Amino acid sequence: MKGIQAVTFFYNVIPPNNAILKQTALKDMGNLLSPEQLSVFFVKEDVEYTVIRRGASSYNPVKEDVLEIIKDALDENNYIGELADVGILWERQHIMIRLPPLPYDHREIEDNLNLNRNSLDMVSEFETLIVAPATTNESVINVYVEDYESKVYHHFTADNSNTEVEYHNGLLNYFVGELANNENVTKYISTLKNSRSFRNDVTYFEGNVLLPMQSQGVRYHSSLFMEKPFIQGDIMDSEAVINYVGHFFDNPDVLNAIEIENGLLFRVPNVGSVRYDNKGLVFYKKTTSDKPKYTNLAVALSAAYSFLEEDISLVPTELHLREYEIVNDQVNFYFDIGYNDFPFVMSEGIMKEYKLSKPYPPIFIKVMDDEVIEYKRILRTVDESIPQDKILESSYLDALDMYVEEVGSKGQAITDTYLGYKWDVIDEPIELEWVVESNSSTYCFGLK
Repeated sequence: MKGIQAVTFFYNVIPPNNAILKQTALKDMGNLLSPEQLSVFFVKEDVEYTVIRRGASSYNPVKEDVLEIIKDALDENNYIGELADVGILWERQHIMIRLPPLPYDHREIEDNLNLNRNSLDMVSEFETLIVAPATTNESVINVYVEDYESKVYHHFTADNSNTEVEYHNGLLNYFVGELANNENVTKYISTLKNSRSFRNDVTYFEGNVLLPMQSQGVRYHSSLFMEKPFIQGDIMDSEAVINYVGHFFDNPDVLNAIEIENGLLFRVPNVGSVRYDNKGLVFYKKTTSDKPKYTNLAVALSAAYSFLEEDISLVPTELHLREYEIVNDQVNFYFDIGYNDFPFVMSEGIMKEYKLSKPYPPIFIKVMDDEVIEYKRILRTVDESIPQDKILESSYLDALDMYVEEVGSKGQAITDTYLGYKWDVIDEPIELEWVVESNSSTYCFGLK
């Protein structure tokens, strides 16, 4: 299931010292390998995986401990070879990081970890990373990396005799043990481990998709009512908008609102401008005449996350990275948004209203030379006081049945299945539905 990505922080239109920013990015690959999904596998009959929600107290500690171990393992000197039998993965507990479907080239990881060029060229592109914590008296921690193209798992090891690595390994064992003893965790089944155990002995799924089992007592909102900030009916509160857009500029006191068709415009000569329209779309553009030069992907991503921090704090939302592209040495990032770990899935109608090109989501950031020069975001708030009024009784098998009914049993392989809020009309409530992705197509089905 898609989940929503956590952010790391710095915020200002003018970035901090670039040397410090680059040094931080090269030392910390938490941005580049930040999970789309963080899950734990248990060697138990009644539960295979559980997915750790981003709001859980264990999420950040587990993620950080896993990344520290991965950083130690990912080196050509620690490479064991290709994994001949994936069945080995199910012999012991492990933590799995599923990366956003970007994917990341091995050269970006090498740059981020300050490794020698081509030291990780056995892995074309990174997709899934698995860490199996060492038990007492074991000298190595097994780490497996799935290649996005070949789907082959590559085996690395981390040195558990290293004091720092041993420390993170011990914490992982503690958190995994706590989760294993929790009877209330949401249970997931792996399509890789159970590749032919679904409907009529037919393999519908591609790769390792984690499917939520029917769980007792899982509550959700049947409908979410979203509001456009700073707008009541057809009236836009210009003072509230000024207070919001002020953080885009070093000297917000000089800002004045200029009424334009369907919104307000704020412009500072030779600095930049911000536009906010009556559909809740904010668009920032920095004035620049510089010619772009090469920007390291990890550094660009760090700058993008840093830029997001204050904006997200003023108008909160959950987000995760969906896509990036490098065009003329500028890096474009596209982020999805969601609520309570359920992503929003926008219809064709919504994308047309906001002039979005499929599959690009509702947050766009363009980075040049380590600073953000364009930012576009659909602003929405959700009333947190509304109770979760429904108990989930539907299963992924319901979604599979509806998918087969619509496309047939010989349709394209399913690459993901999860629960998300379908957004069809701008000012109408959104509802939780099953989402089935199959290569370039996305299908949504109501909960039974």
